[in-house]
Amino acid sequence: MKKQLVSKLAFSAILATSLVLVGCGGGGGDGEEKITVTTDADWVAYQDSNGEWHVLSNVSTTEDGNEVTTYSFKAKNKYGVAFYCVDNEEGQVYQLTKDDLSSVSYFCEDHATRYTVSGTFANLDENSGGNVYIDSQSMMNMLSKSQVDNSWTVSYVPLGTWDIVGVEFTTDGDSITPTRAAIKRDVEVNKDVTGQELTFAPNSLVGYAFNVTDGDAQGYGISFFVTKNNTVVMNGNKDKDETSGKWYRIQNIELIDGDVYVFIGANSDESKIRMESVDASTPPEGGWDGWNMNLNDITPLTSGSFDPNTKTISGLNYNPTGKVTNLVGYDISIDNDVDWNFAISKSWLGDGTSYTLPDFSGLEGFNNSWWFDNLESTSVDVELTAVMSDASLSNLLQPEVEIVGSFPLLKSATFEMVTQELQ
Repeated sequence: MKKQLVSKLAFSAILATSLVLVGCGGGGGDGEEKITVTTDADWVAYQDSNGEWHVLSNVSTTEDGNEVTTYSFKAKNKYGVAFYCVDNEEGQVYQLTKDDLSSVSYFCEDHATRYTVSGTFANLDENSGGNVYIDSQSMMNMLSKSQVDNSWTVSYVPLGTWDIVGVEFTTDGDSITPTRAAIKRDVEVNKDVTGQELTFAPNSLVGYAFNVTDGDAQGYGISFFVTKNNTVVMNGNKDKDETSGKWYRIQNIELIDGDVYVFIGANSDESKIRMESVDASTPPEGGWDGWNMNLNDITPLTSGSFDPNTKTISGLNYNPTGKVTNLVGYDISIDNDVDWNFAISKSWLGDGTSYTLPDFSGLEGFNNSWWFDNLESTSVDVELTAVMSDASLSNLLQPEVEIVGSFPLLKSATFEMVTQELQ
């Protein structure tokens, strides 16, 4: 379930990891504003308003190392940018306005340079194990009985400044209980890093209840601890067949501004998702005694439809009724032999209620094998998601952070997502 649930966070993950707000953009003349695109994708195209798509080739700068390239084009207001990553077999399309963003970045996960970070646990209990977390996806399990020196190594760490988090745990059958935590701050990773020692703090983890309901039904739940430098640690969960789950709060370790806890709840069929974040260093109103999430106030999305003949998704007229009522936009994902994702902002859509998939065939450098063999096929999976947030699109982003394969989006605001399978 957890993999499926996280995969449905695509739109928000994109906001946090692929779009970087770096300013208001420069003037393009004739009432047009220049849009800047930074990417390492294998193929890039753009669209001004609802016009024809054009391949981007006007390179302005190239950065060494990760072979990141910067392009620019002029747009009156509405625009589109499309990317394709060959190694990942993934395509991404953004439909935005210059008021949303005037600088768009997208990075292919497999293209980025990665490094190895290693170190030791200073005081791991003899009968305990340890996890190490760096960024959002690096986790290493190490049992002391097989690693006498308590050493650990995490590979495939992206370039950046990270916090390293260690979690000690004990096991009893299939049950895993976290017992102590350690944090090492501001580790600069621009090469392989060694000698990082993690010392577990005494009495540093405490468990609290975590519950998700959807009317009379029980839902799923996941909780995360996200550090200031965007290392993500899963610190609790609740399964559908449980009355209540458990999440672990860190104590006796200095937590700082920018550390947050993130709670994600999904109803029983994962069509309704809510994400709430709270400052980890300051107790919320009412204290830390449990986290309860009722999804019953969120109205399902049922209006969407997909016409495989016209390749049009209709029914983009969701009326938010839950805890968060600001509709940010829609996410459309299509999955067959290759994956494509379409992020459409509400301001780009305007009063429109439908979206027709672009046709890239015939464009320079575009390989038709990157597209779907037959969109009329019933094997094509189309999923529509309406995304609500209590922050604006631009305010969701962290301009100073470029992260590949992560989703520290959740630090920014409360989200709701309503999903409908169209085919």
